[in-house]
Amino acid sequence: MQPYVLIVEGMVSPPIAYRPMRERLIERGATGVDLAPVHVHDWLFAAARGFGALRASVAMAIRTAHEHAGGHRIMVVGHSGGGLLARLAMSAIAGDGRVEDPSAMVGCLVTLGTPHDLHRMHTRWRHEGVRLARTLADSSPGAWFAPAMGYVTVASDAVRPHSDAAGWPGGRNPLRVARDWFFRSIVGAPLPGGSDGVVSVDVAHLAGARQLTFHDVHHGVVGSPWYGDPSIIDRWWPVAIDVWRAALTELAGAGVGDASR
Repeated sequence: MQPYVLIVEGMVSPPIAYRPMRERLIERGATGVDLAPVHVHDWLFAAARGFGALRASVAMAIRTAHEHAGGHRIMVVGHSGGGLLARLAMSAIAGDGRVEDPSAMVGCLVTLGTPHDLHRMHTRWRHEGVRLARTLADSSPGAWFAPAMGYVTVASDAVRPHSDAAGWPGGRNPLRVARDWFFRSIVGAPLPGGSDGVVSVDVAHLAGARQLTFHDVHHGVVGSPWYGDPSIIDRWWPVAIDVWRAALTELAGAGVGDASR
């Protein structure tokens, strides 16, 4: 038994960047993989207007993937900010009367380098993403829907603060300096515990989730190895399958079965 998967993309990575990852998951047994329609311009709009439109879009993508899965609970994989979007779409504040509760359609949420506790970071300004993280921490903290939904949070401490060449090829070249400035303005400077080059490991896990911390993985989708590379998928995918199956078993034991069919 294998799940149908929905990938929710990160902030600066369009759906096309995740096509190789989609193929890799299918090669490993996923019954199908959808890519949420989340684009860079959607994030820019959210930065100015809030996350209402993205919430609705991801909730609808969950519903569509659930239909593609024949009514079986799916697995949602959120990379970077996509993990926050997935949580928002399924949160207690998400209902708007237009889309059936997406949380009842998901058996497991996997997040890859997601800044769940972004509100704890010292960012250059308190942008909408920071407010979103705070809202989720208040309304749907930790593994909120467990045990009916499984949670796997994947992070890395490969890059240590002030390590110039660690983590990204080319050392301190101008492009990397610009990249670092951009991401630090969004997610803050890396904490002493290390990061994947963007997101500090100390803010990337959820309480109650199955937590996987790697020591050699970068944020992606540029730079290698990243969470979507074949060898790295082979580390977290079997764990995610086990957690997804455990949630379905829990539902069956409660007499719910593969719910929302």
